[in-house]
Amino acid sequence: MTSDEKVRFRTVRRVRLLQYSLKERSQILSELYFSNLEALDRALLFCSKYDIRLYRIPSAIFPFCDTLEADEF
Repeated sequence: MTSDEKVRFRTVRRVRLLQYSLKERSQILSELYFSNLEALDRALLFCSKYDIRLYRIPSAIFPFCDTLEADEF
């Protein structure tokens, strides 16, 4: 299901993210998180439509949210 473009979660590599200023990093992650939340919503709607009662949310849906630097973003 998550191979479909409509439900694919986006990510960003740490090396790429660190090339940007703090303000740009914050913007990139905000847009990425919002996009991933929209994809999650589509996935849950799909599950509901087909009476799928269990869905494993990928841990990478919010990249870098568990790092010490996350407060900077």
